Amino acid sequence: MKNLSIRFSTFLILTLTSFSSYAEDQPHSDGAWDLETFAGFRSYPLGAGLGVEGGYSDYLWGQKSSDPLSWGYLRIGGMFQTSGVVNKGEVKLSIYPIPIVGVWIDYRMSHRSLDEIQTLNCSLLKCDGSLSRTRIGGEVKGAYSIFFVRLQTSYSWLEPEDSSGAYADESTNLQVQRGGDQMFTWNIALGGPVHKDLQVAGFIEKNKMQEGGFSNVLRGLYVQNSWGKHMGRLGAGLYSSDTSRLHGSIFASYSYQFSKGLGL
Repeated sequence: MKNLSIRFSTFLILTLTSFSSYAEDQPHSDGAWDLETFAGFRSYPLGAGLGVEGGYSDYLWGQKSSDPLSWGYLRIGGMFQTSGVVNKGEVKLSIYPIPIVGVWIDYRMSHRSLDEIQTLNCSLLKCDGSLSRTRIGGEVKGAYSIFFVRLQTSYSWLEPEDSSGAYADESTNLQVQRGGDQMFTWNIALGGPVHKDLQVAGFIEKNKMQEGGFSNVLRGLYVQNSWGKHMGRLGAGLYSSDTSRLHGSIFASYSYQFSKGLGL
């Protein structure tokens, strides 16, 4: 698993460097940069953070228009997120043959200075130190009349810095087996507009470790509003896992988009 993470991270970093050099050497390219800042909060399991994400996209074919089937693009980018006690960095390569269907591969490293993670026992699990994640995934978006649907799924390889004991994954609040584990994730959202730029949607998100068998699920509703370059989301749901009974959760997020890129 360690060799896999090294290969993927090296590949992504080299691709990011090469693609950035290519973009700089193409003054008349139709590609576009994207950049946004974001912040989020979740009441249970407790979590919060803020960060910045950016990247560069270039056309595979076509040209961006109001028709979501009229172009395809490739994007490579990076992300940094922090809560003070958890710091994460990520590089990501995405390919969208059309804007409503895409696949990606990314590599993330998180460094934690935690002595407590809600729903997990940090006296038995290692909650500090570093944890890397290599992930492949995809998404499909669709719409009919005023309604929309979005399905995302991914498979991750999690590798702890220290393989002498079991780890806690602070992103999903699940236990990672000694030496690492693989995680399957899927989420689906279905919704529609309620007024102009205001949308409401119901969703289900599930994470499951493949070796340890630990899993969790969050079901809920959210309201999302976009105005100019701003986007805010407020939601509530029910969370449950192997280490937590059914429990209510409230979450909120905000983002500001400096530039949009070629995505929808």
